[in-house]
Amino acid sequence: MGAIMLNTFIMGLTYFGEEDLYSRIIEYANVFFTLLFALEAGIKIAGLGHYYWKDSWNIFDFVVVVGSCFGMIYTGVGGDAVGSSAAMIRGVRVLRLVRLIQTAPSLRQLVNTLLFTLPSLINIGGFLLLVFFIYAAVGVQLFAKVKLGDLVTPFANFQSISVAMITLIRCATGERWNDLMHELAETDNCVDDPDYDPDMCGFANFEGCTPLDGCGSPIAYLYFCSFTMLITYILLNIFIAVILEGFANEKDQANGVLLPQHYENFVATWSILDPEATGMIEWHLLPKLIQQLDEPLGYGCHDNEVSVKEVTAFIEFLDIAVYNGNRVFFNDVVRRLGKFVLDIVNEAPVPDLPSTIAVSQKWRMLMKGGKMRKPERYQVKHLHASVLLHDAVRSLIFREELHARVQKFTELTKDVLGSHHKRDAPASRRNSFGLHSYAEEEVAH
Repeated sequence: MGAIMLNTFIMGLTYFGEEDLYSRIIEYANVFFTLLFALEAGIKIAGLGHYYWKDSWNIFDFVVVVGSCFGMIYTGVGGDAVGSSAAMIRGVRVLRLVRLIQTAPSLRQLVNTLLFTLPSLINIGGFLLLVFFIYAAVGVQLFAKVKLGDLVTPFANFQSISVAMITLIRCATGERWNDLMHELAETDNCVDDPDYDPDMCGFANFEGCTPLDGCGSPIAYLYFCSFTMLITYILLNIFIAVILEGFANEKDQANGVLLPQHYENFVATWSILDPEATGMIEWHLLPKLIQQLDEPLGYGCHDNEVSVKEVTAFIEFLDIAVYNGNRVFFNDVVRRLGKFVLDIVNEAPVPDLPSTIAVSQKWRMLMKGGKMRKPERYQVKHLHASVLLHDAVRSLIFREELHARVQKFTELTKDVLGSHHKRDAPASRRNSFGLHSYAEEEVAH
């Protein structure tokens, strides 16, 4: 963003009559920024591959970069530095400012509002055009022969549909429409409904044409008042209302529970655990993922602030499917987390979407003509329960083996102590003490 603003600032330093050295410095700066943006586009294409072209903003950046490079080459091979071509090249460079929309949430919200309301605006705009055309056609029938005056001029009249449309557009803005109405309704020194003459000025624009001298009509009051009421106070307000409604909807989405930045945080956190971008991670990494995810999808803690037991219970509640024995799928995890958040916000269960893996497998089976079966997959909670059961069985077996070894060693110790019982007392006591201590150490071990 800083490079874009600095480049725009440098382009604004040009002025008429600047020195050659000053002009070359600014041109070299523009070349530097063009190469910088081209390098950025190249790095993105190399890193993202074909996914680069799935983002409309990336396509816009690429078009601006290509246009700037073309202008740089055109100037370098001896193209004119002035004229329409140079102006167009400078215009392409200025389009870089549009990239600021990506980094400014308020500007992005306005653009999203325009895109969201565009279909409705097209419908209302088409209806407005139809109304303008109807009133222009009626105006040509009523006021085509009215003599020219202060407001009825060669550029504002009803002698043709095209000029009448432009005149009505001016009236829709409120520019002296009432004065034009009075001039078309009350005309002095005129002829009431003159016969059509092809040599009349306005119909035949040549020197010595017959001046228009037709009178207006009081129906102009009804004509302009109805037009102003319908266009200015109704249809234009509907046009504005659609934009305001779209802005309110976009604002509600921006203040919603699940935002694009939450998904971006999920992708960034997932990529740490899945550096190869396989879309799969082992199920035992889920607690780490949930702990590091920002709220509301996760706990938003990078330390051990939340117990493993709590995180494990939350993961079991999500009912995430397990694939290939011990791996979970990217889409399954993010969908289940999003559904959990929406269920809480809506205070009612939200319909769940099917896993993309399951859908693709069913589609392949349909294409092959095979019989579809319901995929039998375990969930993370089942796998976790099996691990707990396995650990419990191993612990039980270990305790039984340890108890048997201790009992066997105790019996062996008693036999050894009994065989040395008939020896001298001090030696017996020493040996007994040593064996007993050794036995205690083994049991403790």
